[in-house]
Amino acid sequence: MKERTLNFSEREGLKPLPDAYQLEELSYEVRNELKYIFEETLNKFFGFYREGGAIPDWHKIFKDFHIRFLELPIEAFYPDNTRSQLFGLISVGSYNETLDALEFFINHSALITHSLGNEISDLFERRQVAYMLVERDKDRRFFVPRASKEEGIAYLRAIESLTSDQFGGACKNLIEAGYHLAKKEYSKSIRESIHSIESMIRVLTGNKSIKFSDGMRELNKKFSLHPAFGEGLIKFYGFSSDEDGVRHSSIQGTESIDEETAFYFLGSCASFITFLIHKARKHKLKEEQDHA
Repeated sequence: MKERTLNFSEREGLKPLPDAYQLEELSYEVRNELKYIFEETLNKFFGFYREGGAIPDWHKIFKDFHIRFLELPIEAFYPDNTRSQLFGLISVGSYNETLDALEFFINHSALITHSLGNEISDLFERRQVAYMLVERDKDRRFFVPRASKEEGIAYLRAIESLTSDQFGGACKNLIEAGYHLAKKEYSKSIRESIHSIESMIRVLTGNKSIKFSDGMRELNKKFSLHPAFGEGLIKFYGFSSDEDGVRHSSIQGTESIDEETAFYFLGSCASFITFLIHKARKHKLKEEQDHA
């Protein structure tokens, strides 16, 4: 789907921005479709509930939601009331409360293999919502903010490129970076973003203890990169290491880094990882052709 550009009224603040540009917002249209997704799923269950053949067990899921998410007393549980509370939260709850609730249902043990998560993910993609659903591991999915659709695509593309076991460390770092960004832990997000590059360099150089600067210079030669390119990345890394509060503020108990900076690091590192993988594949192909 082609992303449209902002029109005059949107650029001038006279009309609301599209969902993809609105962090900390969920539009009426998105909330309405979320209720529709739940309504359709629940209707299928409750329509067959008395026959006892429906899976997943929404009675149990709602009870878990009532006790573990809403933290209400068990004696006050009644499925229809819980259903109304869920729909009310989706309708008027804050964006973070709504996303928290969605994560609860998507990650519930009875719904891990259910289509609910994919339907919600498809909705957010189609409506270009400023948050996307990412898989942290096989049993956990969570929402990550994206500053733009392009940055969201770069992030997902990098994760998809890291499917090989040898890149497992970099993939884990990149996913954790998105997780911390979603939790507004910006310094931790930057740290994990940089760790993903460090992991890539160690794999591609075959040296688990190599320093970032030495590794970049080695890759410069290996992939025939322009020297200025590598030096620029070394300075980029230096900023993240030396700037007061960037990689150490979480230890000191302060958070001096803003959301835009964390977004920049995540997007830049994701793009660079994809770049390195393409370079590595091209280099390997050339070596194979030379030895053929």
